[in-house]
This record gives sequence, C-alpha cells and structure tokens, in this order.
Amino acid sequence: MKNEEFTAVYEKYQDMVMKIIYKNSRDMELAQEISQQVFVSFYNVMDKIERPCYKQWLIVAARNAFIDYIRKRKHQTKYLDELERHERAKVDYQAVTKDQVEFVVERLANEQLAFRILEEIREKNHEWYEVLHAVCICEMKPQEAAKHLDISADVLRARLSRVRKYIRKKYLDEYKKDY
Repeated sequence: MKNEEFTAVYEKYQDMVMKIIYKNSRDMELAQEISQQVFVSFYNVMDKIERPCYKQWLIVAARNAFIDYIRKRKHQTKYLDELERHERAKVDYQAVTKDQVEFVVERLANEQLAFRILEEIREKNHEWYEVLHAVCICEMKPQEAAKHLDISADVLRARLSRVRKYIRKKYLDEYKKDY
C-alpha cells in the first residue's frame, strides 16, 4: 500500500531531509515546513521513482525546495521586512515521533484534496481561482486582494462567496468521509 511505503520512507529519510534544509537555513521551523513540502511532493510522485533512487530524489528535492524558498523570498520584498523583524527561535534538532508521522500523512491527504480542488477551480472558473488563490493561498486581506486583482471589494466578496459555496457543495461529503 502506498501509505505504508510512504510512512517507511518518511521514517527512514525525514531526519536526513530536515538536516539538509536546517544546515542551509539555520531555522528549525522553516526546515520543518520545507521538509513537509518535500515529502508532499515525494508522495505525489513516488510511484514514478524507482525505490533505489528515493534517497537521491529526496536529497535533490530538499536542496531545490530550499533554493525555491530563497527565490520566492527575494521576489516578495515587501514581506522581507516583516520576516526580518521576527526573530525565529533556534531549537535543537529532534527526532519525529509516531504521532508526527500520522500528522504528516493526514496533512498529505488534506493537501492532495486541496490541490485537486484548486486545480478544478482553475479549470472551471479562472476568476474564482484568482480570488481563492489571493485570499486563501497568499493570505491577502480582502482589500489588498481586490486591489491586486483590480476589482472592487464587493466583486471580490461575491466571487469568494460563490467559490466557497461551490466547494462546500461539491467536496463536503468527500472531506467528511476521509476525516
């Protein structure tokens, strides 16, 4: 079963992935976040990777994910000042417990559903997708998102309401079934 194989790979290599990212970032929270993203990506493509190549794939993915983070950070200059104001606590590296593995598997399932929903919304109605992406993914305030999308706040609220209603109608039963 895919979940069992993923769990085994996660338990075997998660320390390595975390160390690669932490070594470059010196930020444990960031290392955990990027590490989870790496394993989400791995889960989505693990069927296409040969088992002997898992370790190499994870090493490359961890390095690339950190580089992508740095690139995104450079492009988001208005958020840099805010990030720099907050000192991040440095903590010693700790091994992941079984509860955390279960949390990661649960989070993967949630993220897969979210990615599927976003992809469908993007194909169905690009305007809905833009609003959803700005408000829910980029976490913009409604006024900021409306300005960014060059629409009025009322139009933004209407589109957001419609897309949320659509998502609830179409995916609520699936979400409840899985969780």
